Amino acid sequence: MKCLILASGQGSRLKTKEDLKSLVPLLGLRLIERVILTAQKVGLTEIYVVTGYKKKKLKEHLKQFGKARNVSIKIIENNEWKKENGLSVLKAKNFIRENFVLLMCDHIF
Repeated sequence: MKCLILASGQGSRLKTKEDLKSLVPLLGLRLIERVILTAQKVGLTEIYVVTGYKKKKLKEHLKQFGKARNVSIKIIENNEWKKENGLSVLKAKNFIRENFVLLMCDHIF
């Protein structure tokens, strides 16, 4: 099953030294890494991440993480990242046409 992870926003409400919310460390893993690994543990096999704010930095991190953990991560860009989350979901409509699980890069479970 496919998994769509929203990670396009600036994360201005989370005050930290890291300039990207999705890359904030938590107990040895970045927030987005934790979400991806948790998704895999429950059987989600196709990972899509919507990027926006500082997309080059996040894209490079995900490329390295994917290679290190043997995870295929497909990137979807949202150049309108300042708008609502729903727009980030719509950016995936050409990539995901069947049921999928929607996750946020900062929702930890």
